[in-house]
Amino acid sequence: MRRVHRLLILLVGGTAVLVVGAGLAAWGVSTGLIQVNHPSTQEFPVQGLDVSNHQAPIDWPAVRREGYSFVYVKATEGGDWTDGRFVEHTTGARAVGLRVGAYHYFTFCRDGAEQGRHAVDVIGPQHRPGDLPLVVDLEFGGNCSHVPTVAELDREFGAFDAVVRAAFGRPPVLYVTEDMLRRYVDGAAARGSALAGHRLWIRATLGRPAGGCDRWAFWQFANGGRVDGVDGAVDLNAYCGDAPAAHQDLGTSFPPGPDPAAWVPTVGPRPPARPGRSTYRS
Repeated sequence: MRRVHRLLILLVGGTAVLVVGAGLAAWGVSTGLIQVNHPSTQEFPVQGLDVSNHQAPIDWPAVRREGYSFVYVKATEGGDWTDGRFVEHTTGARAVGLRVGAYHYFTFCRDGAEQGRHAVDVIGPQHRPGDLPLVVDLEFGGNCSHVPTVAELDREFGAFDAVVRAAFGRPPVLYVTEDMLRRYVDGAAARGSALAGHRLWIRATLGRPAGGCDRWAFWQFANGGRVDGVDGAVDLNAYCGDAPAAHQDLGTSFPPGPDPAAWVPTVGPRPPARPGRSTYRS
């Protein structure tokens, strides 16, 4: 009987350890402390960051020496908020030869045309020939708890899209989670929605996005990366293609890294991750 009792204690204790361990691992992955994806530079030679005011100040020469080729910088959110580090980050990244793009965080609680005008007013003066296309960040979160219907998002994004296309002469890239993709983007062409026909930037931190370069242009493969020159966690991204392909795909080019064949992203222990995509005003 005592042996059975001991075995039961060991079984219960072992199960508890496994459950706690699995929970900690899941938490580590979700917060970026554990990086699952490590795409090789042989398969994805063009890799980059996306940053906001959460990453500051940034030592851009150190970032460039790590082999990164591009950076997307948060510019605006909603209809009236501007990232206070947008000009600083854009200027610093350009100075070391990184290809630069801007992104707007789209809120479901503001008029789409109003958001488009705000994005154009802020990004336009900083836009340069050869910049990456504007990105519109479509995800749940931030201040707005509203979950739009398909018809609502079609309408408001369509208004936003019309404004920024008229200003920049090309469609924005859509940054989407897999959930946003399934809910709103898949099937957009059949609906005649303005969400159809855009190049995609897919967030997938637990594995590679489905499909290939015909389906997506960028892959956000980590949200808690460590990069020399950046204090704390930062989002890591890969372009689906090589530098020459970008001319036709994105209307621009990417600079090569100092030594792409030898470069790999930094891995190892990390401090607690900080949000890298949005300020999420309170």
